[in-house]
Amino acid sequence: MPELKEELRQLADEAACQAQPLPVADVIQEGDRRSRRIITRRPQSARTRGPGGQARPGRRRPGWVPPLAAAVAVVAVIGLSVTVANLPGSGPAAHRPAPSTVYAVYQPDLLKGGKALPGTIIPISTVTNKPGKPIRIRHFTGGAVITPNGKTIYAAGSSIIPISTATGKPGRPIGAGTLGGPYVMAMNPNGKTFYLSNISGAIIPISTATNKPGKAIHLRLGLLPAMMAFTPDGKTAYVVTAGNTVTPINTTTNRPGKPIHVASRPDQIAITADGKTAYVMCLYAVTPINTTTNKPGKPIQIGHATNDIAITPDGKTGYVVTAPDQAVIPISTATGKAGKPIHIGRLVENIAITPDGKTAYVASIEGPNRTVIPINTATNRPGKPIDIGYGINMAISPDGKTLYAETTNKIVPVSTATDRPGKPIRVGIRVGLPDGVLTP
Repeated sequence: MPELKEELRQLADEAACQAQPLPVADVIQEGDRRSRRIITRRPQSARTRGPGGQARPGRRRPGWVPPLAAAVAVVAVIGLSVTVANLPGSGPAAHRPAPSTVYAVYQPDLLKGGKALPGTIIPISTVTNKPGKPIRIRHFTGGAVITPNGKTIYAAGSSIIPISTATGKPGRPIGAGTLGGPYVMAMNPNGKTFYLSNISGAIIPISTATNKPGKAIHLRLGLLPAMMAFTPDGKTAYVVTAGNTVTPINTTTNRPGKPIHVASRPDQIAITADGKTAYVMCLYAVTPINTTTNKPGKPIQIGHATNDIAITPDGKTGYVVTAPDQAVIPISTATGKAGKPIHIGRLVENIAITPDGKTAYVASIEGPNRTVIPINTATNRPGKPIDIGYGINMAISPDGKTLYAETTNKIVPVSTATDRPGKPIRVGIRVGLPDGVLTP
């Protein structure tokens, strides 16, 4: 019997040597790479390390696992890592699946029998590009915000109407003392509160948990707000007013800070992804504001009337749309200097940048047909104009795959991979004005 056991052991050793087992570390490394690629496909996600690491294959020892079994075990572990990344509440918020619906908003345009027609919000599936059942809103004056989780839309009118995106049904109106309708609405990135300004110039915080308005915030200068923007952590709101100032508001205490003086006629505001700098678009210049000290920097002279501003996700470049010059001007956030204008050759209105920062899309309003012009942010060269029909409102889906351009009675989806427009989405609006596309 001992001789038989020894013979069997020798045969097993010879078989093992001839098998040439796969380097387990290589299998793990390849699986880790694929795992990271799958996770990275989610919008704005960070690269996640797999469980394999850089383990080196050691010498064969008793209990050695055959190559096929080892590969199966590695695949099982890698599959587990992807599953864990997909679990609700696990990992950073960037790993959560992207919302699959955008909402086209239309204002009423005409009166019928002396009564205002209702406004309309159209849900559109980003998977099928098909419209859902329209949501009708009475006394809609234009303007709406959506919670970051995509569960609730707040539409503005003589009161604020909360709308459940699950049922499409409006809830009880929120009487926020809007006095004829809000002037500006903005949603806090934390989703807990959104702010609106009424016609008297006060800022009113509204809780999304209770749908109840809080105490009005009165700005020191008492000027009508023109625009609001939040730092990414939601701790500070910056309110642009017509008095050449920007007022910071502590969203924890809802107390306004000291007004920050900027260049003349401020309008739009954009804040970098790291929250360190706010860029205020003024008439002929852009004023940077250090959000830590709330001190303005030296204005960046543009030399042309400005229409819109957007910042790349990496925070390295700001793009300013200028109307008279029919151009887009890149600004280096590191040097605070304007670069060479990107000439579009037609009037431009607004701008949107893809989540990966590779392309900036500029809407043109010149001529009977409106177009969208893609700009390669690596070369700052404009591409071939994309004909979308009449309209200038646009938004990019959360996953960055599709740009939705809004027109009077249809939505045009544009693939950001090919820059080609898809089949127009008919929304069934006969009377209405495009007011925007909401993306969670």
